[in-house]
Amino acid sequence: MNEQDFELLVESVKQAGEIKRGDRPPSRVFEFSPLDVKAIRGWIDHRGHRAAGRGQLSRVAGITGIV
Repeated sequence: MNEQDFELLVESVKQAGEIKRGDRPPSRVFEFSPLDVKAIRGWIDHRGHRAAGRGQLSRVAGITGIV
């Protein structure tokens, strides 16, 4: 990692701490609604992909890193 990128990372971590402590408001907020797993499984089954596993459900839901 080059020095400039490292400095940006350090600044970002400091800002995250300020936000967590309530010293600074977040620049943006994301709200997520709960997934309807049954509806997603039904959608996958409807497309001809039987027995959808967690990996396939995570891909359909746009979630990465879940196996």
